[in-house]
Amino acid sequence: MRGHLGIIGGGQLGLMLAQAADELGVVVWLADRVPDAPAARRSEFRLVQSWGEAVQVLTPGAQAVTWDREDVPLDALHNAAGLVPSAAALAAVQDRLAQKQLLDAIGLPTAPWIAAANASDAGQVIAALGLPVMVKARRGGFDGRGQMVARDRASLEAALDRFAQSGCIVESLIPFDDECAVLVTRSADDDLRHYPMVWTYQDDGQLSWAMAPHPRESALGTVLRPMIARLVRKLNYVGTLAMECFRCGDTVLVNEIAPRVHNSGHWTIEGCVSSQFSNHVRAACGLPLGDTALRQHCLMLNCIGTMPEQIERPGVTWHDYGKKPRPGRKVGHLTVVGRDAAELQERVAALPPDLLKRYALPTGLRKAA
Repeated sequence: MRGHLGIIGGGQLGLMLAQAADELGVVVWLADRVPDAPAARRSEFRLVQSWGEAVQVLTPGAQAVTWDREDVPLDALHNAAGLVPSAAALAAVQDRLAQKQLLDAIGLPTAPWIAAANASDAGQVIAALGLPVMVKARRGGFDGRGQMVARDRASLEAALDRFAQSGCIVESLIPFDDECAVLVTRSADDDLRHYPMVWTYQDDGQLSWAMAPHPRESALGTVLRPMIARLVRKLNYVGTLAMECFRCGDTVLVNEIAPRVHNSGHWTIEGCVSSQFSNHVRAACGLPLGDTALRQHCLMLNCIGTMPEQIERPGVTWHDYGKKPRPGRKVGHLTVVGRDAAELQERVAALPPDLLKRYALPTGLRKAA
């Protein structure tokens, strides 16, 4: 490969992208505004004052430039040559209103929704959707931030006013059976590599654990793969993309799209032949995509706030992001693997009880624990 891969953002996603690039022999440069970002310990890291400066630092001599976060302002990207995914793809999903309009336009099912500006639209929202509803800021917000549940008119008006600066979308609350995610990597020549469907669990809007494959992979995977393929082709998207969904029986509703590598795919490092990070680097640099076949059953547990004591266990891999402890902060994750569902269950049960108490695990794993 000629030139380097520039990565806008040096968080844990940027760090794991850089680690995947190392394995492929790809030179990376990273830039972030935070001096103690997880990737700051790498020699290629550059500290910048703005995302626009990051683009200026990373672009000269780069074969491609990508990002580890989708909140990079679009005006900061206008001088980024070789941007992967494209700025147009980011623009289509960065604003939640544009994202919903895109999903509607290509026929992907979502919960009923409506756009709203501020509290004066509360009556219109109630007439269209009733109550309760989920109110989300159009821009910004992740891990449960930038969204509020409204169960009566007063809380709806408060939520609409809270997010009035960006405007809102409001969604009906759906009584789903579980949450799931699908990931795909697409190359510039339209090679699509699908990852197994993931069972996810959110705690207060933040991913708590992800398990692969989803128990209903065989029934729903054939539905979800064409859906995400339609999405990435519509966007002419290059790289790894995640689609978070609600499962309602044998139907699936799209919740949100993440135009980057995603927390729900961290397990692919140990669980698949080629991880989501490896394939994103491959797609960005024009390298052939790797095999996404499942190597072993996986449960990924997010470490929120603090890292638990790291102890050696068969089939358990710890990923410490090097972040300072802070309530609600993702500071690391661990992945438990097994040859099949039974061995995975045994290995999860062998984890320390105080660690398992952090998580609302699936019934089978919870009983074993």
